[in-house]
Amino acid sequence: MTSAGVMIGTASVVLMVAVGFGMERSVTQQFEQFAIATDIQVMPGAGMAAPGSEPQPKRSDQPSVLDEDAVRAMEKLPAVKAVMPKVGMGATMRYKDYTFGQQFYAVDMRRLEKWGAKLDSGRLPTGPSEVLAGYAVPVIMLAKDGMMTSDPTTGNQPRLDLLDKQVKIEFQGVFSGTTEPPPPVTKKLRVVGILKKADFSQDMTVFVPMKTAERYAGLDPRKTEYQELTVRAKKVADVEQLTKDITAMGFQAFSPGAEMGATQGIFRIIQLVLGAIGGIALLVASIGIANTMTMATYERTREIGIMKAVGASGGQVRLLFLIEAAVIGLLGGIGGLLIAMATAALGNLLVAGLGTGPENPFAGGGGLFYIPAALALFAVAFSAIVGLVAGTLPAVRAANLDPLAALRHE
Repeated sequence: MTSAGVMIGTASVVLMVAVGFGMERSVTQQFEQFAIATDIQVMPGAGMAAPGSEPQPKRSDQPSVLDEDAVRAMEKLPAVKAVMPKVGMGATMRYKDYTFGQQFYAVDMRRLEKWGAKLDSGRLPTGPSEVLAGYAVPVIMLAKDGMMTSDPTTGNQPRLDLLDKQVKIEFQGVFSGTTEPPPPVTKKLRVVGILKKADFSQDMTVFVPMKTAERYAGLDPRKTEYQELTVRAKKVADVEQLTKDITAMGFQAFSPGAEMGATQGIFRIIQLVLGAIGGIALLVASIGIANTMTMATYERTREIGIMKAVGASGGQVRLLFLIEAAVIGLLGGIGGLLIAMATAALGNLLVAGLGTGPENPFAGGGGLFYIPAALALFAVAFSAIVGLVAGTLPAVRAANLDPLAALRHE
């Protein structure tokens, strides 16, 4: 019964903390889905100081707009792995009765390849009559009226066969910031490649070569200004300093990775609070262990006297009771961990049964409960320590019993 109490206490602690870990993992995966920890979003305008740093004045010899000069200046920074400039476009793509109108970007295909975009099938566009589709585009086009009932990037949905197919794209014009968008132009282009699954933004984008945008959407190659671009650092450790360097160049720079770090700090606090709540049950169980071991010293007083009479020392008697208390805690911890793992698995199955849409953020991230190996080992070890501590006073009492008084005990 005492071990059962420890099982319940351990299971409560593990499940409470597992909820915190599950929430953290779900949010972290959403960060990774929408942005990579080494990416820095850069926008034009006056530089904004990075969190915790003093505003840095813009140097007079630095570019003031996000144009090719700015891109080349950022590419020369030693901590930069790649720079991905892109121009947002208003466009609609049609193939037979299917339509896609979510997100179009004009990009330099050589930079896209250097950026690390990988092909799922086909090849990169090499001419002005070719385009590239993100991983989720064939899924979205196949959905009725473009309305998705689940995450189109999971890879489990039916996909429209777009590879090497001729599509019609109606260009509404590129918002370059220098001229009015030209009248809509409809052209027949060929989808020559489908990208592998990457981040959410890339998966739901049709990429158009810069030359195509210049030809059909009115982009002026002499005055191209980017609304935003993404800088990828070589290492996560470079992100903070790189953000400051870009800010000093006169641009607004923001790193989603910094926000992820702050969010993880909040979840550490949540895990501690939930663990403390679950620990109340383990505290009650420790009182049960102390009570059991205390009663054992009374019930086995005569046995203790016999052990001392035949030569057992007080330290040996104390060690015997401590080991017994620790074993009670250890067995309870192992049993509680097994109960917690079974309950977590059942809970995750129930959560997964609610669907995979945006209304259920835990379905795609592995579930509401997450029990890492470190938590499992800590729970078992902590339960054994709780048993050891709870059995200390009874063990000391047993060790201090007078052998003659113990032998006369009835």
